[in-house]
Amino acid sequence: MVTLVRRFRPQICIFIQVSHSNAKNGTVKLERSNGMLQIVVFDNGIGFNVDSQNVDAGIGLSQIRARVEVLKCFINITSSKKGTSISISAPIFY
Repeated sequence: MVTLVRRFRPQICIFIQVSHSNAKNGTVKLERSNGMLQIVVFDNGIGFNVDSQNVDAGIGLSQIRARVEVLKCFINITSSKKGTSISISAPIFY
């Protein structure tokens, strides 16, 4: 669990939110459920088009995707005019 949080570094998502989203509020949640650890970062900003080819043009999201790939995790990004949510899930091994 500590490895996931350290490697993912939720502050990257927070930096992206502050820099680009015009959000007034942002939240980071860490949850454990059904053998999975999930980090969710969401905001109430202006959102963006997740399917756009320009999404990975910057360093922020490409860093997040690279870290997720290295850790063999799952990522889900949703965005609308009401905000953005980045959810990363990883299996917990005992």
